Amino acid sequence: MAANLDLIIKGNIITVVNQKPRAEAIGVKGGKIISVGSGSEVEQGVGKATRVLDLKGKTVLPGFIDSHAHPMGTGKNRLGVDLSSVKTVREALEKIKQRVAKTPPGKLVFCPEFNRQHVTEKRYPSKKELDAISTKHPIWIQHYDGHFSQINSMAIELLHLKAGMEGVITDAGGELTGLIQDPASARPLSDGDNYSDKNEAMEALMLVTKKRLRSASLPSLPKRAWKTPHSS
Repeated sequence: MAANLDLIIKGNIITVVNQKPRAEAIGVKGGKIISVGSGSEVEQGVGKATRVLDLKGKTVLPGFIDSHAHPMGTGKNRLGVDLSSVKTVREALEKIKQRVAKTPPGKLVFCPEFNRQHVTEKRYPSKKELDAISTKHPIWIQHYDGHFSQINSMAIELLHLKAGMEGVITDAGGELTGLIQDPASARPLSDGDNYSDKNEAMEALMLVTKKRLRSASLPSLPKRAWKTPHSS
């Protein structure tokens, strides 16, 4: 082991190296990790100026350059009407109806994680069905992959969607079905991962943070059919 280390870090070291996935300590010199191993192994490099940082069993992970996380977007999903577990269109509509009853007119009712392959009817709720719930709230059902959405008439008006726009799907008569796909995304209905309401932003952040802290392991994810969604 190297001598005269600048720093020794003790803890639960995750190396992400198959030959030695865990270690007890890290030796640092000149700003670089130069030794990894058991506590006694790394301590062989102790010098007069070596600092020792004992993390008391806490975990050390390698640096991740870009884990491509969307914590605020995830928080926004959890503030919405979660449709990931619905088995029928009727069940989805009932959950949306319950939220609308508690939502002030004009405020967006966002319904993420819908998967038409998981419902008996193999379709989205229709624009007509959403309008029957409310024409005073923009209603936005987002497909689980984020690239397709079903919206109601008020949402169509707010987005100024017209037949012929790329991504705007119409029926045989040329009428808008309320189903839109990229690039006519329903994203403009919200601020994306940004929040104009600071209280709502904090609520979203706390939701996603508490969820992560409670989870000792990742939940099993449902199998998803990678087929292009379409209107009924």
